[in-house]
Amino acid sequence: MAVRIVYFTNAVFTKASLLLLFHRIFGVVPGFRWALWISGVLVIAYFIACTITAIAGCSPVSKFWNPSLPGHCIDIVAFFRWNGVANMFLDLLVLCLPLPMAWRVKTTVRQKWVLTGLFLLGGL
Repeated sequence: MAVRIVYFTNAVFTKASLLLLFHRIFGVVPGFRWALWISGVLVIAYFIACTITAIAGCSPVSKFWNPSLPGHCIDIVAFFRWNGVANMFLDLLVLCLPLPMAWRVKTTVRQKWVLTGLFLLGGL
């Protein structure tokens, strides 16, 4: 169970650090600031939902460590499948968020493509 919580914490802190970086670079644009806040709320909601589900996934919670106890647990495979879908959605959101701002920079089209490529390198 602790590994799951550490995994969710790691994923959220990575996304949050990128959102804070984008705020520092492009935070002077009010519309983009709103997009950052909405994205941050989605990331935090993802963390809260996954953490609560990981902790309360078995009823009673001790059934997670001792499967012979009476009770039931959620389908872990389905949970991580849908968790992966939500995580990929948030990754794409955070990855594509700075692209419109990169194209608003007053520079040549070639440099805009280079800047777009640099931001998309985060997808690797």
